[in-house]
Amino acid sequence: MNIQRTKMSIEKINFVREFLEPSSKRYIFGFNKYSKFIIKALYERNLKVDGIVDDFTKDSVYSYKDIQIPLIKTNEIKCYAKVVVVVLCQTNLALDKLLYLQKLKIIEFIDYFAFFRILKEEFNISLLEIEFDDLFVANKTNSKVSTWKDFREHFRANRYEYEDIYNKLIENRSRKEFEQIINFRLNSDFSFMRDFTFRPNEQYFEEFLGLEGVDIFFDIGSYDGENSLEFIKRAKNYKQIYFFEIQKNNFINTTKNLFNYPNIKGFNIGLGEGKDIIGVKSSKTASYLTKDSTDMVEVNSIDNLLNNKEIIINGGGQRDIKIMLKLDIESSEEWALMGARNFITKYKPIIAICVYHRFDDFIRIPKLLLEFNPKYRLYFRHYSSGVSESVMFFV
Repeated sequence: MNIQRTKMSIEKINFVREFLEPSSKRYIFGFNKYSKFIIKALYERNLKVDGIVDDFTKDSVYSYKDIQIPLIKTNEIKCYAKVVVVVLCQTNLALDKLLYLQKLKIIEFIDYFAFFRILKEEFNISLLEIEFDDLFVANKTNSKVSTWKDFREHFRANRYEYEDIYNKLIENRSRKEFEQIINFRLNSDFSFMRDFTFRPNEQYFEEFLGLEGVDIFFDIGSYDGENSLEFIKRAKNYKQIYFFEIQKNNFINTTKNLFNYPNIKGFNIGLGEGKDIIGVKSSKTASYLTKDSTDMVEVNSIDNLLNNKEIIINGGGQRDIKIMLKLDIESSEEWALMGARNFITKYKPIIAICVYHRFDDFIRIPKLLLEFNPKYRLYFRHYSSGVSESVMFFV
């Protein structure tokens, strides 16, 4: 595995130096917790932000202490300005959107990853570390949400384990993408991500899985059913789909979107190691289990559901039944897997599982699943141009 230590270019360092000049026009592209932290850091140095560029917000101003910062659209940038891009999920799309303005010499821009590193290394200014989406784990263990700093420290302490997983990946593309994501996190260098694009319709559904032969599909974290619909396109002769979604409105939407398809059964529960009642907190795009909510949901395990015959496995005909599990459940994947130990050991399903919610997912998840089934073959794909949507496959 080729782990690199990159240097920030003189051009990028000079950009940041000029960005910090009192006379510069400064804008932030994207409105989130990272942009708010930049505003705070600049305010403490008596530097103002001239505007926050966000094409989706309905607000017109952001208030911080005694200042009012305009929220504007991309086409409202009229003067020559320096822009920090804090879009972390689909970063390529955000950067490409600004290239036109750069060609017109209206702006110069830099991504948050380089901006973060240069401020720290060259100017001793700390911004907010990139955070993982592991609120469930943080609540379960009474700890803070983990960050890229935790990943860097974990990698340094356990590099041999990362090398071991790298060597277990069975094809060059998997090894290359795995290596690129690690280098991206270690260096805070977006150049490692330029080959990636946002591919939501392909996520979880690679040709090497042989999806046309899958009999039963488990959509664990169904959101609105989009992944089940993509599965149906590729496996028209499926026998059964089970979907799991803890957020009530999302569960209802999935049920509606899959209504016209046969042999669908949904569970408005969370999956874990066993039967429990636990709180849930939700946003528009994600829900996670927590002890700190009064909105309670049932949690159960796949092994329990099988034993109680709420899930029934049949339909293979003259061959072994082929099952696929897809898991995207906001850092509680490990607990769902532990509650499916007997199921996985017996049926050896194909598993497509998100491995970007926790700082140590790249090691923790494959170690657990290879304990269940040492014969699994490992693949890796990354489906966005940002920090999210890394998936491991066990086939």
